[in-house]
Amino acid sequence: MIFLAVGDTRDHRRAGKDPALKDIAVEFVGNCVANLHMLGLDNYIVLASSPQLCVKLHAEHAVHSCVWSSLYNAHPGLPAWHVNPGDMFHLWLQQWHYILHAVELGYNVLRSDSDVYFTEVSKCLRAAC
Repeated sequence: MIFLAVGDTRDHRRAGKDPALKDIAVEFVGNCVANLHMLGLDNYIVLASSPQLCVKLHAEHAVHSCVWSSLYNAHPGLPAWHVNPGDMFHLWLQQWHYILHAVELGYNVLRSDSDVYFTEVSKCLRAAC
């Protein structure tokens, strides 16, 4: 299982630094999923910060395995940590929770950023043709 996450810039620490991240992140996930599909890898899940983001990913990039969660939205530590529901740091906390459970269920998980490119080494190169 390949685990990706996508959020927006509601995190006050990042919004001023890179306001375009909200849109770029969606493009990164769309490109990454298309890249995985070209390699025959469709066993991915995208954790998004909102249902609207899943709808956008589905409509614009045919991303079908997208979910969102309210896990830890009411956690009493969030205000002390200066984290709000929907922030990237909140999303990272959620994703590691779900990855832990997937591993406990026996899944092999690759947690990846979405601004990466996956490739396949040809059989000829592996066999030193």
